[in-house]
Amino acid sequence: SSISHEVDHIGQNHQGKKFALEIEWNNKDEFFDRDFVAIRGLYETRAIELGIIITRGEGLEDHIKKKVLKYFRRI
Repeated sequence: SSISHEVDHIGQNHQGKKFALEIEWNNKDEFFDRDFVAIRGLYETRAIELGIIITRGEGLEDHIKKKVLKYFRRI
């Protein structure tokens, strides 16, 4: 688990690379932000090499590109 939220699934591939998987099917923006921060924290501390968030929703779909671009501009 991360500091702020327990991630749904942590896995490992055949090469030992770890990943996190979060599933929020009817996600709201505040929960997406929480999940994104949790996954990012695990990545930044090198606990995982890949983070995946599976979700759906019109509001998020309309804003996902902007949120992802904002994230990559910050790092």
